[in-house]
Amino acid sequence: MMRQARFKLNFKPHDCQLQPAVPGEGMAQITFGGPRGPVVLIKRKILHDECVTMTEARAIETMIAHLQGLFPKTCPNCGRRFVSLRDFILNTTPIGKPIAHDLEMGELNPLHPIGAVAVSNCPCGTSLALTSEGMPLFRFWGLLLWAKRETQRRGQTPQELLQYVRGEIRKQVLAESEEL
Repeated sequence: MMRQARFKLNFKPHDCQLQPAVPGEGMAQITFGGPRGPVVLIKRKILHDECVTMTEARAIETMIAHLQGLFPKTCPNCGRRFVSLRDFILNTTPIGKPIAHDLEMGELNPLHPIGAVAVSNCPCGTSLALTSEGMPLFRFWGLLLWAKRETQRRGQTPQELLQYVRGEIRKQVLAESEEL
């Protein structure tokens, strides 16, 4: 039986940096500026797209793939089961604007992200959330970097961009389902 080492690192998340991969496949790492120089915390092979060159189409595709993995989902109040993202979109009503807390705070590579959330109401009136929880860290960072660039390029707030993206996700999921 293998034993896992447990240890605690004492540093602030803003001490960490993402060092993206070079074009094509490469290595990316999270480093912490320690007293004796940089210490590598995580090193992972990634695609350049994940962190640096994400497009709107790729960002939406990434979010759809993550959201599809959140199903089936059950309403805790009425017990209604949403078997897929499409079922959820068709049978809930979006409320409020989606929010990416880390983006709102200007944290583009948080070591412990607060995450993003979009809320919809079940037909029974219960609020149900779709979140970024469980998304791999490097993928989430890539989306945050993309969103930051896009808000600056478009002159939008993060919430305005996320509201637009929510609409695009809904359109694409419903259009894909019609093609089948």
